[in-house]
Amino acid sequence: MINRLAISPAKVEVAVAPGGEVTMSIFLLNPGTEAVTVRVSAEDFVGGTSAAADGEVIKFLATGDSPYSLKNYLSFSKREIDLAPGEQATVPVTVSLPA
Repeated sequence: MINRLAISPAKVEVAVAPGGEVTMSIFLLNPGTEAVTVRVSAEDFVGGTSAAADGEVIKFLATGDSPYSLKNYLSFSKREIDLAPGEQATVPVTVSLPA
């Protein structure tokens, strides 16, 4: 059985001033027929192409490999969420930038 997870929005753009903080929401949906446990985290990545030599469309980066990383400035109010079949959840995500 393949478990699926719907995540929205696919992309979020926010403006945060130095020293500022913004909270937004990510929405999860379990469209499958089995319960799933979702572990929430942030990872740096770059987009690739399906023609890339390694075949990766998204390539995850090691911590510190991206000069544009926001990973250390994101916090999640929930780190693990259990979703029954058809269940939805909202995950607040806060971006806090240093002054």
